[in-house]
Amino acid sequence: MYIYGAEIEVDYTLSNPASVTSVLVQGEGTLNPLGTTNTYEDLEYTLTITPNDTSEEVTVTKNGIDITEDLVAHYPGGSLTFTPTDVTTSGIQSGSSYAQYAVGRSAENPYSSSNNMYASSSSTGYAAYSFNFSDIPNNAIIDDIEVKCYGHRESDTISSTYVSQCVLYQGSTAISDEVDFPSTSNSMITVIPTALPTRSQLDNVTLRHYVGYYGGLVLGISFNITYSIPGSGNPEYYTYTYTVDGNATIEVSIGSNIPYIPPEEDPEETYYSLTISSINADTSPDNGTTRIVEGSNQTITISPTDPKLTLALDNGVDITSQLVGGVPTNTYTVDTQVSGASYGFTLNSSTGYYQSTNGGVGSSASVARVSFDLESNVLVTIQYINQGESRADYGMFGKIDTTVSTTGNTYDNSSASPDDPQNYYYMCAASSDSSTSTKTLTYEIPMGQHYIDIKYAKDQASDSGLDSLQWKILSIEATSAGGDYTYTLTNIAQKHSLIFVFGDVEFYYINSSVTSGGRIFPDGQQVKLPGDNYKINIVPDNINAAVTITDNGTNVTAQLEQKTGIDKNNNPVVSYNYNLSNIQATHTLFVTIGNVTTQIYIKESGV
Repeated sequence: MYIYGAEIEVDYTLSNPASVTSVLVQGEGTLNPLGTTNTYEDLEYTLTITPNDTSEEVTVTKNGIDITEDLVAHYPGGSLTFTPTDVTTSGIQSGSSYAQYAVGRSAENPYSSSNNMYASSSSTGYAAYSFNFSDIPNNAIIDDIEVKCYGHRESDTISSTYVSQCVLYQGSTAISDEVDFPSTSNSMITVIPTALPTRSQLDNVTLRHYVGYYGGLVLGISFNITYSIPGSGNPEYYTYTYTVDGNATIEVSIGSNIPYIPPEEDPEETYYSLTISSINADTSPDNGTTRIVEGSNQTITISPTDPKLTLALDNGVDITSQLVGGVPTNTYTVDTQVSGASYGFTLNSSTGYYQSTNGGVGSSASVARVSFDLESNVLVTIQYINQGESRADYGMFGKIDTTVSTTGNTYDNSSASPDDPQNYYYMCAASSDSSTSTKTLTYEIPMGQHYIDIKYAKDQASDSGLDSLQWKILSIEATSAGGDYTYTLTNIAQKHSLIFVFGDVEFYYINSSVTSGGRIFPDGQQVKLPGDNYKINIVPDNINAAVTITDNGTNVTAQLEQKTGIDKNNNPVVSYNYNLSNIQATHTLFVTIGNVTTQIYIKESGV
């Protein structure tokens, strides 16, 4: 939407303030921010942890739960800037060769101005700039992309005739918003992707410059990308980002010999462990083990990143029916005749198809609108039958949120396809390919409220075949998760192990429990993906108690990492770590604390 000469004032108030306390418990390094930070619930908070010595181990707890696995490691990487070597007709993906001049050429001096690069045409199209990313290693993680374009449009008027905009694409999918040059004066615009591609996807990234009837001009482009390379050394720093859901205390330890200190407990209370483990979902409280006071209530919030709920267990019992919310509601309505159209579509209740009603009427159009109300990203598949006079009558499916013309004159006399200067249509079902057979078309539609206009347009000539477009919504498939799920425990009187798995994945069950002699963190049933790492912290009640461990019958006590220190009350603390990396097989662990032995199973379970 473009608004000129208007001043918009937005008045809003943020509520529910919360505080986050970040403290460096032991070791040398910096935290940012450090201390107590006032923030607001439902807003993101990011803590940056930078060790003085990058080889030192970093461990983090939030409200007593070990969240070290949730840290994002930032490795040394690089930054590269690319400019296109040239723009020729081979770079034009649509429209005629005039587009090579409309987008310009200026590789040697990308930000210089030249007036001889403009040309107009009755055709339209876009040019696609591609870049060579071969110097970026295959294992790189893309941290940031920023594309700067220098140019202008040919009129200050915003219309389908005058358009000059740049969009980033990954294959055939836009990964940035459309950014328009604001005026006829040369200016710089910045295009930033809404979602960063992976390294493998990066090679398929291009920048498109769209132009209208008179078009516009790009005088130069720079493509700046920053990346990091895991495995190239120790991480330079770590970040932890979460959505604030209340007051929190985050404790950071930097050093190789810092014990795991269990959360403090009131000696007047009785506590039970609550262990949460999830795949393809974030939870609040976080994954891990916390301690809950007997008789209290606890609500767990589950935020999936995959729409398919595969497993929900509480102490091994299916609790799917007890989850509240989560499942996205995705609906649509059909306006069979949009305002301004002389004809619409009628529903055939026996077939489920909507069929155009302007058959046999020259220079006419039937136009319908499908409106979507979506709580998740979706794939919408439309099935259709299109048949009409070749090179004269067309079925058209509009782009998302694009109002199409309601007139029937849809092509110029010299063209065999509809006149579509703004690329309004995802496709035109040309009657030269028409038949009574069914075909399908799929849209990727983001969550929210959107619409698609569907049209059958005729010229003034004769009719052919069914002389109609028939269509129906064949399916709506969620491709992202909907809202959060919640699960509530009331009057807690026992230990709880909660598991939430989303998506079609194979995973490993982990069962661990200790009855006396000390505690194990995490405690209870958990799940891990193949290739994940697993670490247990063993904390004896008696710091002098002997701790031994076997893994699949082999004594691996020598691999335990003993860590000693003091708690906040200056009491001595000892803990033992055992680490499994790249889990690919079943493990049976026996942990002995003093004379008490605990069995831990790591067992594969296919889904």
